[in-house]
Amino acid sequence: MADRRSTIPNSVLRRVREEEFQMSRMEFAAGVRQAGEEMGEHVGCGPRLVAAWEDGEVDCPRAVYRRILTRMTGRSMQELDFRAAAALSAAADSTVPRPREERDPVDRRDVLRDGAGAVLGVSFAGGDPPGRIGATHVRAVTRAVATLYAEDHDHGSVTLRQEASRTLHQVYQWLQNGTCSVATERRLRTAVGSLSIAAGWLSFDSGRPGDAHSLYGEALAAARISGDPELEAHAFGCLSLLAKAQGRPREAVAAAQGAQTVARSLGSPGC
Repeated sequence: MADRRSTIPNSVLRRVREEEFQMSRMEFAAGVRQAGEEMGEHVGCGPRLVAAWEDGEVDCPRAVYRRILTRMTGRSMQELDFRAAAALSAAADSTVPRPREERDPVDRRDVLRDGAGAVLGVSFAGGDPPGRIGATHVRAVTRAVATLYAEDHDHGSVTLRQEASRTLHQVYQWLQNGTCSVATERRLRTAVGSLSIAAGWLSFDSGRPGDAHSLYGEALAAARISGDPELEAHAFGCLSLLAKAQGRPREAVAAAQGAQTVARSLGSPGC
């Protein structure tokens, strides 16, 4: 059974955002990034992270966000109702598990120094692409997508964006230089499309909407080449959300209609 503590929402932070700042989650995330830049801190805060704070998925933000939120709101973490703040301020002993957002970022930088694909588990032996691509390679890309989202939730997207880009480049080398069956190529292209969508989100969350648009376009192309309507609908949906966020309502509606058109062929059990 899941820990009930993880489902307790942070109503104080939400009230501060909605009533005092009168901001959406996207606007509040942008405010966090701006405040961080003013403090010399570069963070990749996005609306998903704000939602995680407010929904109670994070006991207490990691140190850099604690500093930024205190400056933004004029409140301590305890005053913002983060549950682990009291333990942190009291310097609780090491037997108390640290919340996910409080992992040491230095450890992460040490891991990232290993180069492209090290964190995500997608790499070439000796730097060379594989001669024969099989199910193992497809599973590695699929796992990489899940890892990207998990790491983004914990650490933000700025550093991960570069890692995702390098990994995506390596997987394209697999497609260009490796050999595989038609069925495996189709599955790998679908996995590459999902990886492009993940990389696109990281780019958008890092303040690079142009890169996000290009990556979502790559995902759309991968979906069409592999004949995967679910991936195609997902890519169209991402393009729609991106256009809406950038103030292009007609493009947002057109992309959403594209997603609906493709999704009609999917159906669901019992329909």
